[in-house]
Amino acid sequence: PREAGVRRTLEKRPDGDGGPPRPAACRKSPTMRSHERAVRRGMPLVLGVITATYASALVVATHYPRPQVVIQRIIERPVIRQVITKPPSDKTLHLWAYAPLAALAGMTVAASGWWSGRACIAVAAGTALFAALDEATQPLPWFGRTADLLDWGYDCLGILLGLAAVALALGLARRVRPRAASTHGPPSRADGRQ
Repeated sequence: PREAGVRRTLEKRPDGDGGPPRPAACRKSPTMRSHERAVRRGMPLVLGVITATYASALVVATHYPRPQVVIQRIIERPVIRQVITKPPSDKTLHLWAYAPLAALAGMTVAASGWWSGRACIAVAAGTALFAALDEATQPLPWFGRTADLLDWGYDCLGILLGLAAVALALGLARRVRPRAASTHGPPSRADGRQ
């Protein structure tokens, strides 16, 4: 009977994540755990706001009538001129504009706890649809821009790169997290537990 009680206490950690109890020095206080939960709950909202802000800025940038003038002014700055000597091509801009958008959208979904293969496909499809609408509205008369199917292709390539980066980061985080938890190891006999 006593061994069964010891086994039961070893099966449940006081901090609720299963496995053997951690030494007192490794346990988190209830205040710290509630703070971490609050941060985790608020993270999807913060990332969602950042994603929406970036998407809005992207729409403004892609519909601005003379983007070359803005890009040239940015490149003329001394700090930028040391890194970039000539303006990037339009296709490169599309690629690097949509990679962060897809990455932010993917991180928002992952922070919400909904990350899966299907969720990744849904984010890719939604972002590609957003890119298509963005490209399709550029020829409207008051913007003075033109639509290009190849631009949308580079948008989609950027989307794939952004989501691949998120998937890679999440995969690495999942591999590291179990190792970090296992470094605590079983409790030592010195603190009176078995």
